[in-house]
Amino acid sequence: MTDDTIERGTIRVIVAKAGLDGHDRGVKIVARALRDAGVEVIYTGLHQTPEQIVQAAIQEDADAVGVSILSGAHMTLFRRLIELLAERDASDIVVFGGGIIPEEDIPVLEELGVAKVFTPGATTGEISGWVADRYGSRTVFSVAIIVFVGGSLLCAGSTSLPAHITAATSLPPCFVKSPNKCYRRSASSQTSR
Repeated sequence: MTDDTIERGTIRVIVAKAGLDGHDRGVKIVARALRDAGVEVIYTGLHQTPEQIVQAAIQEDADAVGVSILSGAHMTLFRRLIELLAERDASDIVVFGGGIIPEEDIPVLEELGVAKVFTPGATTGEISGWVADRYGSRTVFSVAIIVFVGGSLLCAGSTSLPAHITAATSLPPCFVKSPNKCYRRSASSQTSR
């Protein structure tokens, strides 16, 4: 836990689907459970490369990255993710994940630096509980699920956004307009970062 995290008052987690895996129902359920537990969640969307995930984690000043992998490429993707974080001097960002991961691969992943691996059958309570235990409970300041599309950001709304999240009226050029509303933190909710 960093001093910045304590000052910010909330845990910020990037949730990502790495590689060619297109199954996202589980990761969306985990993202919602983390959000409901008071975690600020940034969802990067499907088919993310380790480079994109690390870039998002650094740009968003994330405390942790949670990766869902069902494709069987967990050894390669987690290894690359950990390497890139080290190369970018961001090894303080905790990496955890889950999916279809054989029991014999878990100790190897932990040796690589993956803090926790959740296998099929893990409950959302176990996952959010682990995050809470790791970082302690703090109050939510903001929640947004962000989907990266072709290098630009496409923001997906939520049905239960906190009051200090407002609909963006003027979008910066990096945002892609879509049928979904884009959301950003209002100026009054900004915290020192």
